[in-house]
Amino acid sequence: MKIKSLGLEQKHNKNISFKAREYAVIKTTINGITTNLKAYEIGFEDTRFLDLMASKLNLLSLYGNKKIVTPKQNHDWLASINNAIMMAGFNEPQHSFLLTKDKRPCGIMSYKNLKKCYLDYIVTWPFAKGSTVKLAGKSMIKMMYEDCIESNTSVIMLDLLDKMSQKLKTFYKSLDFIENKGPDSMGCDMYISRHNFMRKSRELDAFINVEKVKNSKQINLKEVLDIDFNK
Repeated sequence: MKIKSLGLEQKHNKNISFKAREYAVIKTTINGITTNLKAYEIGFEDTRFLDLMASKLNLLSLYGNKKIVTPKQNHDWLASINNAIMMAGFNEPQHSFLLTKDKRPCGIMSYKNLKKCYLDYIVTWPFAKGSTVKLAGKSMIKMMYEDCIESNTSVIMLDLLDKMSQKLKTFYKSLDFIENKGPDSMGCDMYISRHNFMRKSRELDAFINVEKVKNSKQINLKEVLDIDFNK
């Protein structure tokens, strides 16, 4: 996603005492197989660890022979991850999350949520060499939908990093986002209204269950997560 302002100036707060918190336990079910995922809410004090994590990620290596990845795709993908990490360093209304499987990161998402929500970045990757996580992207979108439902958000908007990418458009359309083809009144490439993301969130309940962690504690991600993706 491209970085866009919703009208508020955001500033880095270098004095915040914040570490990651366990945000939600997510269970996905596809073809009768249940997968357990965990999402952490991340902030400024996590960015050094996240930068280290990003330095160990390489699509060409992670996918191996399972998927052909061009150097440009790898560069753009890493740039999106690094930009998502940068966004995690901002205060509210920015919300940033790291998705994990078996204590290994497999996705990152950052969005700003006011009366309107803007999805800045959502990126996924294999949690180990050759091991992808099905429904990782949709699980993070489901988390965002639920947050926007609770906060009475009116619309969720996004811009496509690659406007020519049919794969990206298909992914968001499967989540009921609509292309903004008319006059540029929404100021974005795609959007979904409150009525539609409430309905879609209920549909996703059939195979994605998000359970928020109550009374979660601050955690040092470096102590609980494994970022050796070549194991």
